[in-house]
Amino acid sequence: MLGDPPMSASTATSSERATVDRRDRQYRICQNWREIFLWLLASCALCSRADPIPGLYNTGLTSEGSVEPNYAIVAPPRTAFVVAPQASDCCAPWVPNNATSKWIAPHLDRLDVPTNFIYRLKFNLADFDAASAVLTGRWATDDDGAILLNGVNTGVRRTNGWSSFSDSFTIVRGFLAGTNMVDFIVTNLGDRPNPTGLRVELSGTADRLPKPPFLSNPRFVTNGLFAFRVNGETNRSYGIQTTADFFAWAPIASLVLTSSFADWFDTNSSGFPRRFYRARVLP
Repeated sequence: MLGDPPMSASTATSSERATVDRRDRQYRICQNWREIFLWLLASCALCSRADPIPGLYNTGLTSEGSVEPNYAIVAPPRTAFVVAPQASDCCAPWVPNNATSKWIAPHLDRLDVPTNFIYRLKFNLADFDAASAVLTGRWATDDDGAILLNGVNTGVRRTNGWSSFSDSFTIVRGFLAGTNMVDFIVTNLGDRPNPTGLRVELSGTADRLPKPPFLSNPRFVTNGLFAFRVNGETNRSYGIQTTADFFAWAPIASLVLTSSFADWFDTNSSGFPRRFYRARVLP
């Protein structure tokens, strides 16, 4: 879990020897008979923050007549266009476009053959707790529709849904830790080419995982005390723990970073022949 430490022999005095064991990815400083190691263990599950999920967009955020920038028609292969709403289809016009969202369709004239069209939007949860993700939205379709998340049917459906938006839907399961795909399947009914399209207003939140802290710049300072730098996120709380055997860890300090790092000094280090450290994110 540790990156290569930014440390060289210049970090120790002439009576000290500084080495980096890159095979074991450990920080090590040896001073005569004393060895002190820096280790890192990040604990993130209890320390997350809910944030908007990036990569979620409404349909039709560009002007009518332009190519839709975020949703792709993956089957059958088509270019998705931002289109003007159909004035009338069967018995009612499409929901009017506005600045929040617009209709998209496989052709500017909105006409296509009867089939299932799959409109896909991809987003990434790499920096989030996927189990905490929630999607909410509303949509309109011509004709019928269903929503799949990562290939699994969510149970959200529409029937002849072009004259008004649906009630709000919520999706709370089926998310992946990395790339996710939400598919809006629009079924164009009939026996000849006729209007078809999709309108979506979509948002979501997930708990953002804190970036793992890391320890750097190990050194001995005045009176033989040991010091190192705790690197992390501003306004995060971190705990420092120590052990002599890697079995029993004891908390010895906590700190809140006011910038991206803080130097910490172990005032008791001189009393231990061997001591190991790790940093953890606190709730």
